Amino acid sequence: MYHFISNLTKLTDNVFRPIVTIFYNLKLKPNHLSMISFLLGVSSALYFYFGILNIGFIFLAFCILFDMFDGALARNFNFVSKQGEYMDLYSDRLSELIIFVSLYLSGFVNFKLLLLAYYAIILSSSLRKKAKFDLGFKRITLFLYFIFNFEVVFQIIFVGNLISFVMQLLILDYELDRKQVEQKLKV
Repeated sequence: MYHFISNLTKLTDNVFRPIVTIFYNLKLKPNHLSMISFLLGVSSALYFYFGILNIGFIFLAFCILFDMFDGALARNFNFVSKQGEYMDLYSDRLSELIIFVSLYLSGFVNFKLLLLAYYAIILSSSLRKKAKFDLGFKRITLFLYFIFNFEVVFQIIFVGNLISFVMQLLILDYELDRKQVEQKLKV
């Protein structure tokens, strides 16, 4: 599974290379793009709060794009750093929380479902780096609103992130078992 995700990351990095080269030539760093992504997410939340969903979704789409650009810029031009990874992670989670709260405040989703979905995201995010796996049921899932209502979308976010968390636990358990077997075989 890790190889599939790694190959997918390489593919998106290659696809985004011409765009992130422009950012690189403009002397922008991945953290700048993370902040732009965050501000686009907050803008999206404001439009959602005021019930202007179509504009909110446009800002959300750009928010997600810039979130992908920051990683592609970091990997393509050797800007990868622990600080950058943390900034990206925390700005993404904060952006999601602000968007989710705006949808709650505007009456699109109940508070209990918001908490469950966000808690599942936090669980999944906590093991993402160690397990090298994440299903990605976060902001992008909000676009399912065009098929379902927000209540159903938040249920999908909740269940999807719980499934991701369980899969991460299984991956980590498998890796631990594999290492223990290897150590026993060496003895």
